[in-house]
Amino acid sequence: MQHPASQQPVNRYVALGAVYRYPHYRLKQIESATPLTDEDLRQSFLGLHIADPAEHRNALRASLEENYGITDRDSLKAYVESLQQGDWIDGPVHALLGRIYLAHRQDFASLSPEQVTHAFLADGQLQALTARYDPVTGIGSADDETRQRYFADLRQAVASTFLPEQGEYREHLAAFFETHENWLAPAGDFSIVGFNHSRLVDILASAATAGFLSEEEALALINHYGSQIEQLYPDWQTFFFSCLLGKRMLVPQGGGRTLDSDDYLIFVRDMVTAAHFPLAVSGLWPDSELNLIAGMLGQAGQTASAVIQDVALPVFARFGLAEVWQYGSELHPGGEEDSISLPGDPVATGSTSFQEQAEDPFFFNLQEGEAPFLQADTGLFKYIMLTDRGIHFSHRPFIFFGGMRKRFVAWSEPMQFTCEASGLLCSLTVKVNGRKLISFPDNYGRYGLTEEKAIEMDSKKVRALMQQDVDNMVAAFTALREQLAQRAA
Repeated sequence: MQHPASQQPVNRYVALGAVYRYPHYRLKQIESATPLTDEDLRQSFLGLHIADPAEHRNALRASLEENYGITDRDSLKAYVESLQQGDWIDGPVHALLGRIYLAHRQDFASLSPEQVTHAFLADGQLQALTARYDPVTGIGSADDETRQRYFADLRQAVASTFLPEQGEYREHLAAFFETHENWLAPAGDFSIVGFNHSRLVDILASAATAGFLSEEEALALINHYGSQIEQLYPDWQTFFFSCLLGKRMLVPQGGGRTLDSDDYLIFVRDMVTAAHFPLAVSGLWPDSELNLIAGMLGQAGQTASAVIQDVALPVFARFGLAEVWQYGSELHPGGEEDSISLPGDPVATGSTSFQEQAEDPFFFNLQEGEAPFLQADTGLFKYIMLTDRGIHFSHRPFIFFGGMRKRFVAWSEPMQFTCEASGLLCSLTVKVNGRKLISFPDNYGRYGLTEEKAIEMDSKKVRALMQQDVDNMVAAFTALREQLAQRAA
């Protein structure tokens, strides 16, 4: 893939794709008493901090293929070019449709192509709108014939939406715009294209980790496209509301390896409320009103986010276990035995997502306002979910019939935690009151071992290497229980 050389700092623009990788940034920040550096951001973004790079690379390859059809450099180039078409057509068209809706809320669905063309699609109006996209499209320097063909394409795309046979689609658009009306003005003339720009940066970083690009190639491309994006948007609030609109319109549903739009919103809200991290590291749009974004997004996901960010992760970091938490949730997505997942984690195709389990009374009986923050499938149809109020256990004793047996233990109740090293490859199994709670997956690299060396070593020596983590795990869960009990009191 060819790209112009960039003179920007190599890591300036990686934060543009951070919504997909925010949990990684958050963990890295909590491990350190100081704000993230430019190098920290680069390593987190490109996955260079991952304990098992091969497993992470394979997971990203599967995600790129499943979500985008990317399997090699050629398909990567083709998909990146297809995303850029959004700057030419999708962005301006949806910006125009949003303008029309705001001017005609009551009769939007009944407007005719002629009415729309006359009122909204004159040359001057199109020229003013498309000038906003010039840093990416370069349409401002195009000859008059090219510009007129472009305007004709935009007119046709917008006017055809108001043909009689498109009535059902107009009703769908009207409902979408009504639901997200408060986001239309902040997104402005960029409408839905921020979503494409954000995932473009994420895709390039993923392609480097997956082995389709070198790190240098990926960062150069991110700088090339990032410099255009920086010129395009005036501030973070415009960029993020454009991201949110695009996500909700283009890929609203989660599942498989796709982030759900509600979790996407939560990650955006978390990022803009995290002081100096990771947005300030990039130095982009320093005069942005981040509080405006947080206020307009309301309380979405605030409780679950607060439990993770303010309580759980700091506790694990205090006892030197942030890497253990990170490894468990990052490399073992929901659906695998003894897997751990956090809100917003992708799941294996056909598996039940974190949010689906939290909301489905078949699995757990969560109360209104209860904030789940960690779920684990512990095998043999056994599940646990940790919330701000306590621990939910769920077990299906008969595989082919019958329901789930459920038990809830509040944080205020007596809890005795134990931990043991189990298996050949250093997994940590935590129990509460003698009952298995969660098993953090094998992470032999943490102890300076290879898989082969761990298997060959005497099991007592392996467990001796893990003893500090075993002791710290008990202390961490005890402290977590105490803090959450106080929080719930």
